[in-house]
Amino acid sequence: MKKQRHIYFFLPNFSIGGAGNSILNICKSIKNKKDKIIIISQGKNAYKSKFRKLGIKLIELKEQKAIFAIIKIYKLLNNENKNKNCKQI
Repeated sequence: MKKQRHIYFFLPNFSIGGAGNSILNICKSIKNKKDKIIIISQGKNAYKSKFRKLGIKLIELKEQKAIFAIIKIYKLLNNENKNKNCKQI
C-alpha cells in the first residue's frame, strides 16, 4: 500500500493567468485520493473556488514580505510533519 503524499505549492502572487493557471492545471492532472495537495499563497488567491471544488486545501498568508512568509511556511511544514508520519524527501 502506498503512503499518502503531501504536495505543497507556494506562490506569492496567485492572480489570474500565468503561474497561477499553470499550478491549477498541474493540480487537476495529479489530483487523486492518495495525494494531499496544499496551496500556500501570500495574500488573496484568485483561484480559491476552483481549488476548493477539487478538494485542495488553501492557506492564505497575511504577510506582505516574502521573508516573513517563508518563516511562517517553515513553521507550518514543521508542525505538519510532526503531526503526521510523513516521509521527508
